[in-house]
Amino acid sequence: MHTGKLNELPCDKANIPEQLKQGPKEEDLAIRCLMKLCWSSVQKFVRGYRGNEQDGEDIFMEALTEVVRQVKSGEFRGEAAITTFLISVSKNMWLSRLRKWGREVYPSEEDSEGEKWTPSQVATFVAEPDNADKLEQIAQFLEVSLGQACKEILLLDMEKYRTKEIVELLEGFSNPASIDNKRSQCRKKLKRKLATEKGLRQWLEELIDK
Repeated sequence: MHTGKLNELPCDKANIPEQLKQGPKEEDLAIRCLMKLCWSSVQKFVRGYRGNEQDGEDIFMEALTEVVRQVKSGEFRGEAAITTFLISVSKNMWLSRLRKWGREVYPSEEDSEGEKWTPSQVATFVAEPDNADKLEQIAQFLEVSLGQACKEILLLDMEKYRTKEIVELLEGFSNPASIDNKRSQCRKKLKRKLATEKGLRQWLEELIDK
């Protein structure tokens, strides 16, 4: 699919949900805007997760169809920008397809060494609003690779929540010691993955440094 002609198309993502409800002409314009704004991000994600260009096109069109359906039916509440929602639906569809096929779901780039981030650099990255999409990708990776509990604990840890606060926020943990034990297990699992599976460290570093 060629998207070059879309580059000059004027688009306002805030108006897209309403355009999708206003008849064929406006709907077509809204769909072309979604292609302009989201196509490359979905392609990059799918190709980075063991897919190819055709996979990216298939997933994008499936996700686009689902998003348009949800907008028209009123299921889409607008809690996130429609572009963010479309990209998220696309990612979830592709990861689900990989799991269904029994394929590994970590990125496919070759591994490389990089400089370690300090705690203050991590805190700055997490606090920056423009990094929301990157954090979403990191969260998806943590959940798929380590499980829901590890994802929640490690993300709260990145955000500098204290152990006592994490106990109050998460279900299934009765005291700070249980959080400390689980966090230690999660960190060890993550370190093993970064040490043994090609591509993970480079992908995380490149994602953060974009």
